[in-house]
Amino acid sequence: MRKKHPFLGIIISFFIVALSLSPQMRSLYAMPERILLFEEGGAVAGLPYPLSAELSEGYQRVAWMPGSTPSDSSPQLVVRLFDFIPVKQVAVEKKPSIKVVAGGHSIGVTMQMSGVLVVGFSTVTNMNGVEEEPAREAGVQIGDRIVTINEVQITDDKQVAELVDQSGKEGKDVTIGVVRDDQEETIHCRTVFCHETQSYRIGLFIRDTAVGIGTLTFCEPTDHSYGALGHMITDSDTNQKVVCASGTIMPASVSLVHQGIVGHPGEKIGFSWEDSSSWGTIEKNTPFGIYGKMMVEVENPLYPELVPVASRSQVKEGKAELLTVVDGETIEAFAIEIEKLHHQNRAEEKGMVIHIVDEDLLTRTGGIVQGMSGSPILQEGRLVGAVTHVFVHDPTRGYGIFIENMLEAAE
Repeated sequence: MRKKHPFLGIIISFFIVALSLSPQMRSLYAMPERILLFEEGGAVAGLPYPLSAELSEGYQRVAWMPGSTPSDSSPQLVVRLFDFIPVKQVAVEKKPSIKVVAGGHSIGVTMQMSGVLVVGFSTVTNMNGVEEEPAREAGVQIGDRIVTINEVQITDDKQVAELVDQSGKEGKDVTIGVVRDDQEETIHCRTVFCHETQSYRIGLFIRDTAVGIGTLTFCEPTDHSYGALGHMITDSDTNQKVVCASGTIMPASVSLVHQGIVGHPGEKIGFSWEDSSSWGTIEKNTPFGIYGKMMVEVENPLYPELVPVASRSQVKEGKAELLTVVDGETIEAFAIEIEKLHHQNRAEEKGMVIHIVDEDLLTRTGGIVQGMSGSPILQEGRLVGAVTHVFVHDPTRGYGIFIENMLEAAE
């Protein structure tokens, strides 16, 4: 009778669990059911050994293999283990190569909000010297976006003050239309005559514009659309999305850089000339950056020719370069490493982990700083992504977004 080995089953189970939790298997699980390939973008990259991928022109049915089962005519990516065992099959969408003007330009951003944003409360001192907070008492919250006052569409903070004062003089409450968590609400609020300003008020601090500095990522030469920042513009006090009514970008000059240190991200200090003309419009503010139309021709002296873009499946870990401005208006290239790729089933602004390795940039900025968002990342002459975030605990590292996701957001 054959002797049983009680530990053999444990060893096999441990091996299976370890294999399922390995980086190779995590990469396999995270692969989407469909990927995009540009004609000049090269093959699929980023699969860790012992995984490899082979592109076929048609679906090759393997009965036991997991994966999609599209039409027989669609191109497929067959993922194999040790170049032999097929383990996944992914549908491939091929598109003609897209070429764009590489960014890196420092830009000033001015955005007019749709409505006004509540950023705080103030007390109103009435005629008896008593301090009141009518808006807070009525249920207005910080982060609310006021879109109407007495059913009148709101365009700026001055208009809010005028309508509130008018209601008070007429002896009426104010009807406030707000958007909160993407839901519209109506709030009725009394007005208080302020002894200090000699006008009726409800006790709010509000904001109608957002301004800042960032970096242009790309410009499409045919329809003059552009993408910048790589992440959403949010209000600095409430962290709420700035809903864009209109806006402009213009050239900016970097006059100073506060270096980033552990626990404190650095920042670019820049300005736009008062008489400088607008470069372009801002038409939408998305989780993947701001987008609009350029009204001027922009050039990149480091890449005077159009550069092809790579899909996220064609980006690989390893050497790359970052284009940005750290002094004046001069675009410079700096060496970085793409340390980790996040295979995504849905678009996210944190697609890759990047590491600044250029000693010159580290000396001048300490790493990634605020205002660097949108700085294009190039690899082997192709635009692959843009900087989006810095690690607070390590300013030499941060996140980048895949350029594919920005192009989708730009439509």
